[in-house]
Amino acid sequence: MICQQVFSVSKKTANHLANVYALEYNREGFIGDNKMNYQFYGWERALVPAINKTYQNIETPRDLYDILSGIWCADTCAPRMRQNWSSDNKTLGQCSITAFLAQDIFGGRVYGIPREDGNFHCYNVVGDCVFDLTSEQFGSEVLSYKDNPEQFREVHFAKKEKMQRYELLKDMLLARTNEEKKMHRCGWEGSSPKMTAYHDRRWCKAEHRESELFAMLVLEGMQAGLSWSTIIEKEEAFREAFDGFDPKAVAEYGEEKILELMQNPGIIRNRLKINAAVANAKAFLKVQEEFGSFDSYIWSFTEGKVIDHHLKSLEEMPATSELSEKISRDLKKRGFKFVGATIIYSYLQGIGIINDHLDSCDFR
Repeated sequence: MICQQVFSVSKKTANHLANVYALEYNREGFIGDNKMNYQFYGWERALVPAINKTYQNIETPRDLYDILSGIWCADTCAPRMRQNWSSDNKTLGQCSITAFLAQDIFGGRVYGIPREDGNFHCYNVVGDCVFDLTSEQFGSEVLSYKDNPEQFREVHFAKKEKMQRYELLKDMLLARTNEEKKMHRCGWEGSSPKMTAYHDRRWCKAEHRESELFAMLVLEGMQAGLSWSTIIEKEEAFREAFDGFDPKAVAEYGEEKILELMQNPGIIRNRLKINAAVANAKAFLKVQEEFGSFDSYIWSFTEGKVIDHHLKSLEEMPATSELSEKISRDLKKRGFKFVGATIIYSYLQGIGIINDHLDSCDFR
């Protein structure tokens, strides 16, 4: 829940953040002023200019590597490699999402080195410049960067989890580099890249996708009694554990699946909340059947309009409203659980029916 929670906000610039993380992650230290001792393949020539200026202070692939060194994490790592990821092997399982993100910024093509397990290790080619930002994971193994097949994002991102990891990496990069712009935010998002990305890209933004409307309902229920940052940090694990928040799949969960979820350390292992997620999936499907979609139902309370409170300070942000109380009562009648007025107010913020970005916020 966001309402009435205030966090301290870091004002460090993106460059400074990159340097701090580099000190933590790069055991070889720095060379020169504010430059890392690069080890990735092709770093010597990785000076092609950025063609996408969305990301402040990223002019070359070296700059991108500098900042990603403080962003790559277990959540952006491929699930099959996640248990082996560590800050000492930060590029493990990051190749395809990194290569396509680099393509977004520098253009060129993405190629893949065939691996014994049938997968491809992705790298970038821009003109005559070949660079592989995630090659360090292979240690002393010599890779061949010649005559490899081109890779296409529509193929890689057909895997939903990979698309989600790419979006997460992109959001975290945008949040980190936006620090240099000295963007004005609401003040509750703190210094966590995931929380900042959530504030910038999702919070109080109108949401109409059925899967996301259900996802936010489950996540808000899971948050009860906890901080929203705890939920955001665990969101990818939740999505994986709950079948991508497919309400039809969740509605079918039986005792065996619930016990499996209770053993999952990546999520909130609260039996009441897990049971509520299953009950809510069933109720969600009934609403879809009655109204054609949950989107039609939930937005009907405001006739499709966004309620913008034009707040001047966080102190003005309420915990509940007449609208959240009305929707809460109706949801409870329909069999939904963990849908009190406070939770629903936060839910309405999360799906954009209520806009509580401060008037001074650049992301409203």
